[in-house]
Amino acid sequence: MPPGGSVYLTPRERQVLELLSEGYQNKLIADRMALSEHTVKVHVHNLITKLRVTNRTQAAAALRAGKLAPPLSVRERRSFRPLQLEGRPS
Repeated sequence: MPPGGSVYLTPRERQVLELLSEGYQNKLIADRMALSEHTVKVHVHNLITKLRVTNRTQAAAALRAGKLAPPLSVRERRSFRPLQLEGRPS
């Protein structure tokens, strides 16, 4: 977790979390964001992991409690490089 206890989320994860916190189900989030339901499930799973919570309700509460770091600027996002795992080609 970054300094100060804040969690960094991708812009897409933030969008999913916003809709999740408004009470939308995965199917409705998928429809609204033009994603597959499976993709939304993956985003929700990643959110729960990053926020270190156990369910959707707790994830929504983390958003409301202000535990998220401010969004990264475009420049900051571009400076991130994909994680390279040993033994895998880039």
